[in-house]
Amino acid sequence: MKRVLHALLLSLMMLAAVPGASAATTDLTLTFENLPNGPLYNGEAWDLGHDIYFEAFSNSPVAQPGDYVAEVVDSNWAFEQCGQLQCTANGSSYVAVVNDAALYFSTFSGNSFSVRSFSASFLGAYADAYNPIVGAVRLMGVHADGSSVLQTYTFGAPGADGYAFSDLSTSAAFAADQFTELYVFGLACNSAGSCSGFNSDRAQFALDNLTLVTTAVPEPSTWLMLGSGMLLLVASRRRRA
Repeated sequence: MKRVLHALLLSLMMLAAVPGASAATTDLTLTFENLPNGPLYNGEAWDLGHDIYFEAFSNSPVAQPGDYVAEVVDSNWAFEQCGQLQCTANGSSYVAVVNDAALYFSTFSGNSFSVRSFSASFLGAYADAYNPIVGAVRLMGVHADGSSVLQTYTFGAPGADGYAFSDLSTSAAFAADQFTELYVFGLACNSAGSCSGFNSDRAQFALDNLTLVTTAVPEPSTWLMLGSGMLLLVASRRRRA
């Protein structure tokens, strides 16, 4: 018995000295197809599966829970759902964010993720003339320590068929970064090309096909418990023998 216990302690010490297991990464594209079409309200969170959830929210100091901030749009009914806004049709469901609202993404587990690409479009009212740069969408990735980095994409005036989705990739540095939170929000631009958000109710955008690379790192304690359980099982069988 002493030999078995000695071997058990020695094995646990060896397991404790083993470096953490390699991270397992998964490419995950959020299409919003699993959400019901219709309004999204301030503070309302939705489970997108695969450990990811998102929330649409207003940054206004007078915003109230339940305020209308976004819409899950079915491309087949884009005109009916969007009303006065030029909502584009891309053949699938997507999230249309209105009135300077923003989207927030994170994981239930707290595991980190990186952001690889997405599709986006500006949303605006019909007009006789447009600024050369009508608006922008900005990503803000937040690290586990609370620090953040930004990446901004601008949109030109709509074409003959109105606003259209653009397939966008993040920079190599942004794509390699690890975040625990992601904010996506719009900017509205004036005729001089100056863009700002959260101050006009015109910073509106559509988002689809957000591709994240999720990371799951097994905790060392998990391997220790597994190893100790297996060794105790071996010890128990030897005693029976």
